[in-house]
Amino acid sequence: MAVFVYLVVVAVAVSSALYRGWRLGVRFDDLGVMVCNPFRTYRIAWAEAGSFADGTTDGRNWALTVLLRRGGDVTATATRGRPGSPEILMAVRRAAARHQVPARLTGVGAERPRAWRDDADEARRQGAWFVVWLVVTVLALAAVVPLFWWGRSHASAHHLGNQYPAVFAAGLAVVGLFAAQAAWDKRQRFLGRRRIPAADRYGEGGWFAVPLPKGGGFVPGLIARTEPRPDGLLLCYFFAPTGTAELTLGQLRELTAADARLVQRLDGLAPKWPLLGRAEAWDRSAWPVPAFGRLDKKTGQSVRDIYDDDLRFVSEEIADWEELDGLPPTELLSPYGAAERLAGLLRDKPPTTLHP
Repeated sequence: MAVFVYLVVVAVAVSSALYRGWRLGVRFDDLGVMVCNPFRTYRIAWAEAGSFADGTTDGRNWALTVLLRRGGDVTATATRGRPGSPEILMAVRRAAARHQVPARLTGVGAERPRAWRDDADEARRQGAWFVVWLVVTVLALAAVVPLFWWGRSHASAHHLGNQYPAVFAAGLAVVGLFAAQAAWDKRQRFLGRRRIPAADRYGEGGWFAVPLPKGGGFVPGLIARTEPRPDGLLLCYFFAPTGTAELTLGQLRELTAADARLVQRLDGLAPKWPLLGRAEAWDRSAWPVPAFGRLDKKTGQSVRDIYDDDLRFVSEEIADWEELDGLPPTELLSPYGAAERLAGLLRDKPPTTLHP
């Protein structure tokens, strides 16, 4: 009987999890907005919605956030992306325009959850969490020794299961210690007492080299734009390979935007990619942000996505099929994905000779 009850409970839990997973997302209708998160569903009337804003769930990825008129906010975890999807951004903008709700959306995630709140308030909140986790750590550590001796003095002292409570308390102490340290670091950051570690990359105008697999040479790359945040996305221009020797900064002066074989947004540079230095007399206007192309999944239409100089989404426009082939793709690539794409594009093409 116990086994049957256990199986029923497991089946109900799994079914509920699958159902909620299928329901995750944001839905709009004439009554308002419904935000389905993993553990809770929020129903927000249009009269209660103050605005839609760029949010985040982890300080890195974008997520849609609904700011409420009465205070507070709801972040839709299912919309998470890096950066925000143009399809989601446009769908939210259209729904917001119909009901006259401001939608200040760019697809660039906030640097922390609840970024629109005052840093001092967030510092106090993290300070409270630090105290909570510190108390948990102290209590767990204080319980380890008594629980250990209880296990040793039990009637079946040699039974391994007697030490499970002590092991659990020790594990809880370790988790509490790490969580307290994380809360303290966040508090210090909000108070401006600790610098946010910079990503291992250059800023705009930085040259780097991408080593191709199987001795395919080095592909020069230039960072043309960066998102205005410490770990923001990069817009990079890539060129033809230049042989097996590492490049020097002097060899790259003759390259221009017209010579690029690929223009792509990346979520960072690989640690092993050689950094070559910064371009002299860097001029943004010589390396423009292009329009990006994609195929709309619902309508099947070719779409041209427009971004500003800070890589924030501006708008979309209908494009011709022929034009789509000449536009860089909207998708975001990892460093590994960029190296693979470059290898495919440049396969069987001779290296470029650059003069010092």
